Amino acid sequence: FLIQFLSIIDFIKKTSIECLNEDRNFPFKNALFQTNLEMFCSSLDDHELLAKFNFVQPVNLTGVSFKLLEKDVIEGFGPKKIKLFADATSYSIGDAEIENGTQEFELTKSQLISGECIDLKMVKFKNVNFIQIYISENYGNENTRIGKINIYGEKGDFVDITKWKPYREEKPPLS
Repeated sequence: FLIQFLSIIDFIKKTSIECLNEDRNFPFKNALFQTNLEMFCSSLDDHELLAKFNFVQPVNLTGVSFKLLEKDVIEGFGPKKIKLFADATSYSIGDAEIENGTQEFELTKSQLISGECIDLKMVKFKNVNFIQIYISENYGNENTRIGKINIYGEKGDFVDITKWKPYREEKPPLS
């Protein structure tokens, strides 16, 4: 099933990226757009991170992966508990803590080291325009780090409404 592991990072609208509690010296964009695990994203005040961004068009999400240097995983920086929110209103960290995610999962240390893809429930992630990724727990360090995050899927159903023409029914002339 080839589609399942096609990266859709290029469909992210870069200007829409926001990450609450990110360390500005280690922004979330590091984890999205480059492959050097030394250039990680890091949380600032504690272990929580809430990243949010739009896609340039609707996408069907099939999987997500998180990767981190082995030494960072061993030192407890790796994200452990993740909640994904598809097309929900923009949350604060407090909201994300209490709301149920579209999908929630725990990452193992070996999944973090290998960057293994976590399958998403495709029916819940169809035609997604906006995603939020909430990391509520890590493996014990004060801060959370993400070396690389990848998002997999395909283009969703895109309808360009600017091309629509209004339909008017022609009435026959009165005789």
